[in-house]
Amino acid sequence: MMIHSATFFNVRSGTFDSIDISVCSPAIHASVKWEVESDLHHSDHFPIIITLQGRNTPVRTIAKFKMQQANWELFTRLLVPPSQVNLQTLTSSILNAAEASIPRSKPGNIRKMVPWWSPEIKEKILLKKRALNRFRRHPTMENLIEFKKRRSECRRRILEAQRNSWQRYVSTITPETTIGEVWKKVGAISGKIGCAYPRFLRNSDGVVTNNLQEISNIIADQFYKVSSSLNYPRTFLEAKIEKELTPINFDTDETLDDNLPFNLEDLDEAIRNTKSCSPGGDGIHNQMLRHCSAEMKEIILKFFNTCWIESTYPSEWKQAVVVPIPKRGKDPLLAQHYRPISLTSCLGKLLEKMVNGRLQTFLERNNIYVPYQTGFRKGRSTIDHLVKLSDRILNTFDSGEHLVGVFFDIKGAYDMTWRYGILQNMFKYNLRGNLPKFIQSFVENRKFVVRVGDAYSNEHVLENGVPQGSTLSCSLFGIAINEIARGVADEIGKCLYVDDLTIFCADKTIGIITRKLQVAINQICNNANAVGFVLSEEKTKVAHFCRLRKPHYDPVLFMNDRIISVVQEVKFLGLTFDRELRWSAHIQNVATTCRKSLNVIRVLAHHKWGAHPKTLLDLYKGLILSRIDYGCSVYSTCSSTTLLGKLDRIQNLAIRYCLGAFPTSPVESLHVEANILPLALRRKQIVVNYYLKVSMDGKHPNYHLLRDVTTRARLYRCRSLGERAREEFAYLQLEYADIVDMTMTARRGVVKARVYERWNGQWAESDAFLKRVKAEIGPLFPLGMARLALTRLFRLRLGHSALTHGFLLAGDDRPQCDHCGVDLSLEHILCVCPEYRNARDFNKISDTWAENLNTNDKCLNTLRFISSIGFNDKL
Repeated sequence: MMIHSATFFNVRSGTFDSIDISVCSPAIHASVKWEVESDLHHSDHFPIIITLQGRNTPVRTIAKFKMQQANWELFTRLLVPPSQVNLQTLTSSILNAAEASIPRSKPGNIRKMVPWWSPEIKEKILLKKRALNRFRRHPTMENLIEFKKRRSECRRRILEAQRNSWQRYVSTITPETTIGEVWKKVGAISGKIGCAYPRFLRNSDGVVTNNLQEISNIIADQFYKVSSSLNYPRTFLEAKIEKELTPINFDTDETLDDNLPFNLEDLDEAIRNTKSCSPGGDGIHNQMLRHCSAEMKEIILKFFNTCWIESTYPSEWKQAVVVPIPKRGKDPLLAQHYRPISLTSCLGKLLEKMVNGRLQTFLERNNIYVPYQTGFRKGRSTIDHLVKLSDRILNTFDSGEHLVGVFFDIKGAYDMTWRYGILQNMFKYNLRGNLPKFIQSFVENRKFVVRVGDAYSNEHVLENGVPQGSTLSCSLFGIAINEIARGVADEIGKCLYVDDLTIFCADKTIGIITRKLQVAINQICNNANAVGFVLSEEKTKVAHFCRLRKPHYDPVLFMNDRIISVVQEVKFLGLTFDRELRWSAHIQNVATTCRKSLNVIRVLAHHKWGAHPKTLLDLYKGLILSRIDYGCSVYSTCSSTTLLGKLDRIQNLAIRYCLGAFPTSPVESLHVEANILPLALRRKQIVVNYYLKVSMDGKHPNYHLLRDVTTRARLYRCRSLGERAREEFAYLQLEYADIVDMTMTARRGVVKARVYERWNGQWAESDAFLKRVKAEIGPLFPLGMARLALTRLFRLRLGHSALTHGFLLAGDDRPQCDHCGVDLSLEHILCVCPEYRNARDFNKISDTWAENLNTNDKCLNTLRFISSIGFNDKL
């Protein structure tokens, strides 16, 4: 089909042409509407609008409570405890009070908000359109000139409005801005505004649709298939059906503490630990629960205890509203490229939190968890396994051995968890009474609907798996996977974090390692098959760690009769382990990721209208430093200062952006002015803190890795955790015996104080210019000024500015004072040069450099002086 509507306007000749080509597949050809916009929108090509006819349903939002505008005093006052305690009356009572005290947003179409829009811009665009239409009707030279004039004016005004709007937006980020609002603005700046609803989707026939109801049903069908029993192997499915015919009896005549009714302290603690999150289908928010009156809490507790004693989880809470979120880097037209975010009742999750506390207490008190499981557990983290594996690898290098690790991947671990298997394990662990019976009710008959905009899919049953987004789900999954490595020999190292399972073995001979690991793999496969977990042969990897130079071969290991691929690098719990544990790949990955995040800070850090330095430093800690810190107690074994220097340069650059410092400012001074620890010292602090944390728990899985830091050990070529901790204790002049009886909080305080003592000692030996103003390391100074004033002030305090040090970047000679003929410096301008004596006297400038920059009043005087002599734009 050929369409000859003009799509191009030649401004020079004043002619119209059809030079743009649109192509579509035959499957949608008959449903496509092709048309050309009448406005150029500041371009020389008219926009082409292609519409799928009959499927142009707009995405609409649902009405929501505006929690930030809530009147909580009124809400609490209006809460009327219901006379009859049931879920319906309880929900109605809370929502009635909310309707009268919390405004709601209006449902409507999702549209891109333009903050720079104004009536003036609207008028400019209208005049430009009129000029274009006039030229199209009467193509004269006068009309062409008029159109060009109007288009130029419109472009200029829009660009000015966009620039001013952006500057105002960024300038609103101050230390007083709440952290939630800061991250919302950062997300907006990063282009992550709102939820990315699927606007188009390909159905089973390959036809693209944008009907919201159809999209929601397609995605719901996909989510249903993910947890379908048809995904189980046939042999397990037959065994599953047979076993589930036998009910599990959790009844008991004993009075167990775990089955006692909940009290008000349990409820208050659970409410305190709630976080702000989206509500479920009932519309109740956690903030509403936090502002409930004492009488209302008594009613909630009474209802919860009724559910607990009757071992019944309300069916209304078993239905989740699922919001599909697109997977990054995947084709958004395919339903399998969306991940589900389940929204369930906040009231239900509050009860789950209380029940989960009972369950976790039972599991820990009775040592149910295998010692190598660190997921879901208080006092455990991913770092435990990272330290364990890296230490074992380093010891292997030290003894001239090989170490081979197998990193397993479980297909749809959460979605395909066998619920009956969880109940079987609980029965085996001697759980009886209300607790297991309540959980049995909780996992049964789960349902979900998918929401896209304001369209809801048909209801689907969640056949298998633990409920996504549930507080109890993590603990239940932990019970399900707890024994996946049962029967594996003790000489095989094991790491289990949630569904990330790794085993490893070391020896001088690859053949011996291969035989031992193959036996372990076979055992794990048998255990997984018995409980319905399906191991992925494609994603499971083998890594061979060694630094031996003599020729050797990689192991050949099988899983389900398929060879497991051997990789040179493997990502384990967020860290990339390379074959020789040099950490080059991991550090490079971290540096690359941090540089992308650094762009956000750079955008916010304009020296004239950027965000406040304190806010930017907080953003740096959250966006970048947190990534650098993660696993640094492990990758700090890297012996290459060049590699670690990549991370140092990122921190140096980030601080420069945050303070608005001149590029030549000394690194040492930047850290002191921003009160940010140098990364080398920070790594020492983190290593010591981790050592102290592990040393307090004799049951910790890494307790055996610690060596006595008070005694001398042999020199290790590859420094393990204990060896490094010994070095850091000596560096900080810290005696373990002095802090052994302290709490962990007190220990961290002592370590932090010693680290800052060492940092202050290094600063005392420095001859940096900033030291004259800031003799001791302390908080960021000052705070109560605008971004532009602070930028000038920091450059003055650091002693580096464009005026005095710009020659270093330009490759010019050092500038001289025009009046005195001496080398130009900020101190000379502020305190010495006779040309500015009158301005100094008028602004009360001291002859002593430090006195002018050590208090807020003095700083303001200094800035007024700089302005009076015309040097504002020269710094």
